[in-house]
Amino acid sequence: MPHIASTLTNATRYTEWNRGGDGRLIEGRSVVIKGGFGLADKNFVTPTGAILTSISDDELAFLESDHHFKEHLKNGFLKIYKKGAVPGEKAADGMQLGDKSQPLNPMQFQDNDPNKPETLSVSTGSVSV
Repeated sequence: MPHIASTLTNATRYTEWNRGGDGRLIEGRSVVIKGGFGLADKNFVTPTGAILTSISDDELAFLESDHHFKEHLKNGFLKIYKKGAVPGEKAADGMQLGDKSQPLNPMQFQDNDPNKPETLSVSTGSVSV
């Protein structure tokens, strides 16, 4: 059974659209790939690894022909595991971690300048004059 590893912030629905007899678009089959990377859930747990979705072989064949799915694969947000064991925590290795819709987190505010001294502060409690 194939699996899709995703580092997208939100779940994505890939839909096939067909033209009806009157020329209007009619929704065909669709596949939802779970998201949630970098997004805290109701228990304040923030996933930092790839989110896995199990799909069928038919769904994989459909996804491999979908333009938006191909773009997400090319940009490193999705990875396909066709057979065998999925590497668990290492599923996100080599993938783009998060997209621009991901909420900001404290790691994105850290200053990585090694020449800047670390600022420490000490609180001695309240001071009365």
